Amino acid sequence: ETATIKSYNFPFYWIADAVGFGTVAETAKEAGVTHIFQDGKQTPVDLTKTDVSTLNKDFDDEIGFGQYRVVPLEHAEGVATIIGGGVHHAAHFIKSVTQVDADTGKKLSLLTENTTGNRVFPAAETSNELGVMQKIVQADDLDLKNGRESAAKSGTWEYDDGKDNHIGSGDCWFVGGIPQLAVTVWVGGKNKKVELHLKDGRDMFGASVPG
Repeated sequence: ETATIKSYNFPFYWIADAVGFGTVAETAKEAGVTHIFQDGKQTPVDLTKTDVSTLNKDFDDEIGFGQYRVVPLEHAEGVATIIGGGVHHAAHFIKSVTQVDADTGKKLSLLTENTTGNRVFPAAETSNELGVMQKIVQADDLDLKNGRESAAKSGTWEYDDGKDNHIGSGDCWFVGGIPQLAVTVWVGGKNKKVELHLKDGRDMFGASVPG
């Protein structure tokens, strides 16, 4: 619990080492993260087409705390699975498309997205995880007004622009939500990365601007 709230990476390093890198990737896939980038690679590993034994060779222990890049939309889908109590819903932009007959006024459904979802994680385990994530918003002083229930997690990807002896943040995340809504906020750039700073010059972290 303390390691999660304080973003201590080393316990998650050893958890990933114990259960296997491929198992971590498989769990991410169940939540909705289906593509993960290896360090220095521009083409992601497609988790839906890769065996666990191969995933164990593609990644390392650092997969336990977010070393490898993911697609922001898929990250949001994964977060929604946690916020939704362990029920996964496929990300989509259009819920339904309806055509109206100009002569009769009859409505014809052309497309309806399946939004029923399917359970991928036990409700009790997800509840335990949310219980810890609810303490993060309090620790970061980002809890909602009137005591509204919320849960979140911050994240930072280090980046060194080589201009000094300081390593800053190249990507900052804040993810989470309320029972009715999941949100992923990412500040960064696909190309031409820079060290991210606040207006006063301090390093940006996930709990600052994204939070």
